[in-house]
Amino acid sequence: MRTACLALAAALTFIGALGALAPAAEAKEPTADVLVKGRAFDPPILKVAKGTTVIWTNEDPAPTGMHTATSDDEGETFDEPLFTIEFAESDLNKAEVTFDEVGVVEYHCKVHADMHGEIRVVASLAGPAVGVAARDNAFDPDSVSANTSQSVNFTNRGQNRHNVAFEDATIQGGNLDAGRSLLVNFTKPGVYRYRCQFHSSDFDSGMRGEVRVANASAQLPPRVTFTSPEEGATVNGTVHITGKVASGPTEVKATGVQLRFGNNTTWADAEFDAAASTWMYMWDSTNATNGPLTIFARATSTEFPDPTPTTTKVTVNNTAPAVVVDGGGKKGGLPGFELVGLACALGVAGLASRRRFH
Repeated sequence: MRTACLALAAALTFIGALGALAPAAEAKEPTADVLVKGRAFDPPILKVAKGTTVIWTNEDPAPTGMHTATSDDEGETFDEPLFTIEFAESDLNKAEVTFDEVGVVEYHCKVHADMHGEIRVVASLAGPAVGVAARDNAFDPDSVSANTSQSVNFTNRGQNRHNVAFEDATIQGGNLDAGRSLLVNFTKPGVYRYRCQFHSSDFDSGMRGEVRVANASAQLPPRVTFTSPEEGATVNGTVHITGKVASGPTEVKATGVQLRFGNNTTWADAEFDAAASTWMYMWDSTNATNGPLTIFARATSTEFPDPTPTTTKVTVNNTAPAVVVDGGGKKGGLPGFELVGLACALGVAGLASRRRFH
């Protein structure tokens, strides 16, 4: 019995020694995917952490589906062929590039001049993406908060075609076909207004929204939304105005809600339920002139006593019998990713490539 135990102990010691000599499992480097389909890069703008390998996969068929992923520095950083989906079995429809330096790399397809994309390389991805749904025909929610370490993901959850166009032309938006998504990154703090150009005429009406961006370590003012009256409603008499105060990880706690009406610069305090994050105000519209009117609402706080207000537009008509307007609510919208165009150069042949960008 003692001999058997000693033999077992020796065997275990030998196996342990072999294990110690075996090389440690190599950690997998992170990857991110770009789909090339319908003559577009999806997503057109991709945010990745330093050290990430980006994998392009071409799903377009012959004869017009040949593309390239070529950096805008005349292909010095990378110049990868993307053969059509018919070559998927041999992976010739794929290309890989690893990005080891922080920065922005723009690229295009040499075959199709309208196909463009962008890789944004950051030190680390500190925060999850913030989601916005584009519905028919409103963004939901129409006001979100993010920080400079986060992206905003717009997705079309409706049946109609939408797009995301920013008032700040330096922020790239894009089209949102049904079911498609668009990832947008913000490098500077600020309030960025956007709209769907198909379903709004300006940034103050129709299908529109805003993204409030803070530094990754900073905080934002609390956000106000309206639930009634509905955008564009005709009101008269006593109007029951209601809404919510949205909160998130980057926003401070609200201490109250205030409203003002049209050109009147005086702010009135609404009834604010901090526990439920809701507010209400009874407004006598007979003091206003008949016609279009903008209602402003803001959530106050100790840190932000004078924040940028949220607005909604109504039409005052006190020639009709007075009624109390209640209910409705502004409709929300969805997030989405914009397609990015991939183009490829037919003169480059070979296997799916793997490049490291230094």
